[in-house]
Amino acid sequence: MTQKGNVQNIIIIALTIIVSVLLTYILMTQVFFKKELNHIKEINSKIEDKQKKEEEKDKKDGETGDPTGNENYEETYAVLNLEAFTDMIVNPVSNDGPNRLLMISIAFEYKLEDKKLPAEIDLKIPIMKSEVNTILASQSFDVLGNAAFRPKLQKMVKDKINKMLTKGQITRVFFTQFVLQ
Repeated sequence: MTQKGNVQNIIIIALTIIVSVLLTYILMTQVFFKKELNHIKEINSKIEDKQKKEEEKDKKDGETGDPTGNENYEETYAVLNLEAFTDMIVNPVSNDGPNRLLMISIAFEYKLEDKKLPAEIDLKIPIMKSEVNTILASQSFDVLGNAAFRPKLQKMVKDKINKMLTKGQITRVFFTQFVLQ
């Protein structure tokens, strides 16, 4: 073979390798990660469906929606579902190798008499989100996976946020979505 033929073969092989790497990258990002995201969305959808069914059952049973049984719950409390605290993704501490993820949505309950609290929370969202992220990211994957730990985690989030607030206090924190992978 001539030297020109060898160079052409090397160029063809190099281009084949580059195209293969690019196709692999595209397949991985477009197919694999979309499947994972779709799987997470499917799980969330099932959880939401289950929650809706439970809420409907509770309404049929005559419950007020408040686990404490407070008949005046809707007149006394409100719940903030903020976009900033929906579908947050956090990397918890993981000692077993691959990166782990926590996708969480958080809602905050407060007393309606604290009328200025929602506006204060709205102003402090970046700071609050950073603090919540710090709390969640400092927990190990195993601890976050333990359902018995969740009330303590909710209290940690509530206490940290309440330290920042001056116009009222958060009475409860709800994890409306909690998916570990």
